Amino acid sequence: MFEKKKKEVEDQSIPPRLELSEYFGLVFSFLWFHRGIVIAGLVLLGLYCVLTMAKNQVAENKRRDREAPAFVYMPPTVDNDVQINDEFQNIGNQGVSPLPTDPMPLVKRPVSKATRRTEDPSTVRFRKFVATASADSLLRKSKVLLEEVTRLTPPEAVMNLTRRQQISKRLREMELNPDQLVTLAIADLESLSQLDAINVQHRMEIPDLRQRLFELAESLLNHPSVAVSAKAHLAFVAARGVDLLIEPTREELDLLTTAYQRHIDQVMLGTLEPIVAADLLQAIASQHLLDEAVAMRRDLANRVLSRSSLGSGKLDVAVEERLVFGDLRLQSLLGRMDIGDQLAIDEIDLLFQRLEQFPEARKSVFQIAVAVVGKHLVNEQFDHASRLVGWLERVHPNIPDPDTQRWVGESLAQYSEKIRLSQSQIAR
Repeated sequence: MFEKKKKEVEDQSIPPRLELSEYFGLVFSFLWFHRGIVIAGLVLLGLYCVLTMAKNQVAENKRRDREAPAFVYMPPTVDNDVQINDEFQNIGNQGVSPLPTDPMPLVKRPVSKATRRTEDPSTVRFRKFVATASADSLLRKSKVLLEEVTRLTPPEAVMNLTRRQQISKRLREMELNPDQLVTLAIADLESLSQLDAINVQHRMEIPDLRQRLFELAESLLNHPSVAVSAKAHLAFVAARGVDLLIEPTREELDLLTTAYQRHIDQVMLGTLEPIVAADLLQAIASQHLLDEAVAMRRDLANRVLSRSSLGSGKLDVAVEERLVFGDLRLQSLLGRMDIGDQLAIDEIDLLFQRLEQFPEARKSVFQIAVAVVGKHLVNEQFDHASRLVGWLERVHPNIPDPDTQRWVGESLAQYSEKIRLSQSQIAR
């Protein structure tokens, strides 16, 4: 009885056996679930086999090359004299006629016709446009070509300016009204002046360009149109300024100083010409730190402030601000104050002086002036802050813009109170 019960326990402990088909299904399921790993393994195995076969083939080729005999074909030597004599003797014996003495006629090489190079389609279209367009269309196109110059590479800019000259040449063949003649003269000056600047900056060495520019500008100095005359005077200042910007030598500085003194009065009569001169002088002063260039730039600002050469409303306020305050580097003024830059201290006084002469400045300029006062208060420089507040109080009634005037007044009231409290605390 006990033996039978023990046998039943042993039979239950043995797990049931799987059939063969179930084994295959289990293996297939395992491989399908890990098919990515299996495929990657097969690919690596195949790659290994291919590389191994290639390596063995290379090794076999090298072995064959080492074991191969060094065989070089050497033609048999022949006695030339004997061979030639034997040939002539055989020819004589056979009664063969001698070779003809007339040279064989040469075959002439066929003459190929010169193929005409295809032109750039844009050049062809431009040539047709110049030949058929009206004067107004040509002048508009000339203006567009000049506006694109600043965004182009030097060769492309030269191409644009050359096309402007082609337009000018075509316009001179047409009947133009007085306004169109003025625009044509300005275009000629602009094209040559821009070409001259590119020629100097990139050392292109275009021959006789400076001479042609000065000859044209000299002929237009006394033009009845102020716009043409101002641009002709600017051409001399700009040419000398570019020379000094590229090569800051004493000789170039003297030439620029002479040109500035001779032509600046007439340049100031123009509309945008003073801006070009101011930006060029500012670039020279910033890049080379020449005192003479700084003095010329400040003299130009003073000329603008005098308003003797610029009519009221002739320029936009933003443009006049650029002329009046462009040399003071207002955007970096506060940062330069933090590092104790003496030039920044001098420019602060110039800023407030020019605000007193030019209260039409926009709110952004007054915000910088008020921030300077706040910087002095933070640094506990109450005397400097009090002096500048008094300066702004004199300017405040003359500010024409109501919003700017109100904002400056509120700021002055706050800073005046802070100065009063600070001074009272110090007195205690």
